[in-house]
Amino acid sequence: MTEAQLEAQLRAAITQAFPWLPSQGISHQLSFTFKLGHNEVTVGGALKNLARARLDVLISFQGKHLAIFELKRPGVAITDDDRDQGLSYARMLHPQPPLVVVSNGTDVSMYETFSGNLWNPAIKSETALKSLVENSTKM
Repeated sequence: MTEAQLEAQLRAAITQAFPWLPSQGISHQLSFTFKLGHNEVTVGGALKNLARARLDVLISFQGKHLAIFELKRPGVAITDDDRDQGLSYARMLHPQPPLVVVSNGTDVSMYETFSGNLWNPAIKSETALKSLVENSTKM
């Protein structure tokens, strides 16, 4: 299975799990840019004043970002670098999505954007996700 196939399966699962979510609330391969004031940003060893990145999937509802998914090719182990990549994308978005999900199709890890800690509620439910979203807006 390729990363693109995993992404298609993920879209189908999200649509089934959240039937109330409009299809335009799921964005794929979203490119974005950022500039930090008038300062130049060093990216990959070269001085730049603009950098581009592309996150795999962004879930939004009524103008609020809920989660991003950082996907890895099936069979490839998830690393701390993969977590950090997803968190860095989430932290650049406004509003910040409160949840970052990293998956290779088999292994799934979920992180709170604000703290970077694993999101591991006692019961993974819509109520727990709602609480995470509400708490993130207080941050």
